[in-house]
Amino acid sequence: MATLDLRRWHNMLVMAFVDNELSDEELEFLANISTKLGISLDDMNKSIEKILSGGAQLDVGVTQFEQRETLKDIVCVALADGNIGCQERTTIGKVAASIGMTDNELSALIDVCGKWVENHNY
Repeated sequence: MATLDLRRWHNMLVMAFVDNELSDEELEFLANISTKLGISLDDMNKSIEKILSGGAQLDVGVTQFEQRETLKDIVCVALADGNIGCQERTTIGKVAASIGMTDNELSALIDVCGKWVENHNY
């Protein structure tokens, strides 16, 4: 498993816990993604322990590609349960602003991610 995949998994997990709730839909989404990315049970447990201890933050990456992929990933996780909650929206907005994404670009990304999640094409 690549470091990039582990970073993606970690970011998605951080986003899932941003509102201190983990819905059944988010859990199912994360389980599917962990399988697709080849995340080991040991790596999953380490990430969960770090989040539960309060020591986890999003790692948006360095390159523009990594940053946009991170934003896409966290939007998809936020949409896994059918809506973006207040804390999730705030986090997404901060990440989008930090990478220079416009409101229109973010709205378009949310629409695309919503369709991916709805159709299980993620």
